[in-house]
Amino acid sequence: MAREGVRIGQQLQDHQMISYNLNSLGLIAFRHNKLDSAIYFLNRSNDEAVHANDIAVMTVNNTTLAHIALMRNKVEDAILLFDQTLSDSRAIQLREIQKDCYEGLSQAWRAKGDYKKAYEYQTRFIQLRDSLLNWETTQKTLTLKATFEQERKEARIVQLQKEKEKADRDRMLTLVVSGIIMLLMLVVGILIFRNAQQRKKANRQLQEKNEEIETQNEELTQSREELARKGELVAEQNKALVQANDTKDKLFSIISHDLRGPIASLKSLLGLVAKGAVTPDEFLTMAPKLNQNVGSIHETLENLLQWSYAQMSGLKYTPIAFDVKPMLQNKCELFAEAAKAKHITLVNNANAAHRTFADENQIRLILRNLLNNAIKFTPDGGQITIETKATNGQIEIAISDTGIGIPPDRLADLFKPNARMSTVGTHGEKGTGLGLALSYEMAQRNNGSLWAKSDVGRGSIFVLSLPMAQN
Repeated sequence: MAREGVRIGQQLQDHQMISYNLNSLGLIAFRHNKLDSAIYFLNRSNDEAVHANDIAVMTVNNTTLAHIALMRNKVEDAILLFDQTLSDSRAIQLREIQKDCYEGLSQAWRAKGDYKKAYEYQTRFIQLRDSLLNWETTQKTLTLKATFEQERKEARIVQLQKEKEKADRDRMLTLVVSGIIMLLMLVVGILIFRNAQQRKKANRQLQEKNEEIETQNEELTQSREELARKGELVAEQNKALVQANDTKDKLFSIISHDLRGPIASLKSLLGLVAKGAVTPDEFLTMAPKLNQNVGSIHETLENLLQWSYAQMSGLKYTPIAFDVKPMLQNKCELFAEAAKAKHITLVNNANAAHRTFADENQIRLILRNLLNNAIKFTPDGGQITIETKATNGQIEIAISDTGIGIPPDRLADLFKPNARMSTVGTHGEKGTGLGLALSYEMAQRNNGSLWAKSDVGRGSIFVLSLPMAQN
C-alpha cells in the first residue's frame, strides 16, 4: 500500500503524500532490521518533506536515523542527529519526539562513557515520559466521555432518520394506492360513459325507426314489403341494443372477477406495509410478486379497453405497408425483462425482407398478446422462437415455445369470443382470457388469420397470417 501511495503521490506531484509513504516504507524496513533499506527510504522521505515544508515528518525520520547510527556504533553521528531533531521537535512542540531524543541521547552519552550527561538526559526522558503519561490518561478520559456523548447523539439521529423514512414510505404508499384507485375509476368511468352513449344512440335510433314505422303504417298501409323491411331494421337495432347490454354485463363481470381480486390483494399488502406489519426487507422480498400483480392488472386493463372498443365498433382499420422484423424485435425488447426473470431465451429469426400490409397498432397488440402468453406458459429455462415465411401472398409469423402446451379440448375453443378461458401461468401469472379472442378478431379485421398447434408437455405454435405488402 505504501509503494502504491508513493506512485499515486508522484502522479499527483504531492510531495507530502510521497514523504508520508516513504516514511512508512522506512519504518517497516527498520522494524525488520533492514537498516540499509530503512536509511534509503528515510533519506528520500526527508527530501520530499523539504519540498513539502513538513518538519514533523523530518523529525520522525531523523529520530529513526539516529537510532540506526547508534545501533551501528556511530555515536557521534547519532548525537548530532538527536540534537538536531530535539531542536526541531521543540520548535513545533512534538513532545513524543522530544522524549525519544532524550532517551537516545542518554544511550549515546553512556556509550561514550560520559555518565553524567547520560544521567541528565535519562532524567529528562523520565520526567517527560511521566508527564505525557498523565496527559494521555486525562485525554483518554475526555475521549471516552466525548465518545459516549457522540454515540448517544448518533443513536438519536438514527432514530429520527428511521422515523422520517417510515413517514416517507407511508406517503409513497398512499400516493401509489391513490394513483391506482384514480386510474381504475377513470377506466370504469370511460367504459360506463361509452356504454351509456351507445345505449342512448341505440335507443334514439330505435325510437326514430319506430316513429318512422308508425308514420309509414298510417300513410302506407298497403306496403307490406316496406313494413317488413322496416321490421327487419328494427330487429337489427334491437339486436345492437341487446349486444350493447351484453357488452356492459361482460365488462362489469370482468372488472368484478379479474380486477377486484388482484387490487384487493394489493391493497391488503400495502395496508400491512403502511401499518409496519411488514418490514422493508420483507417488502423487498414481496416486490417481484407485487410487480407481477401490477403487470397483470395493466395487461388486463389494456386488453379490456381494446376488447370493449372492438365490441362497440370503436376500432379503426388503418392499414399501411411495414417491415415485420423491426416490430418483432421491438416486442422482444419489450418482453426481455419478463423473459429474463424466468430464464427464457427469446430468438427472433424473422426474415428482414418480409413486409405486410396491415394496421400497425392492431398487429402490435396481437404480437404483444402472443408473446405474453408464450412467456406466461413457458417454464424456467425454456425457449421462444419467432420465424416468418411468405406463402400464397401471405406473411406467416410463427411464435413457438417449449411451454406446457394446450389440451385438445381447450385448443378447439381457444379463439371463440364467448369462451374466455383464463389459465394460470407457470409462475402463477393471471389473465382475463380476452387476449386470444381479441387477437383472433383483429387478425380477421386485417384480412388475415390466427391459428395454433400444440403438444401437451412439449409446447405450442401460434401462427399469425397477414397480407403481403405489394412492391
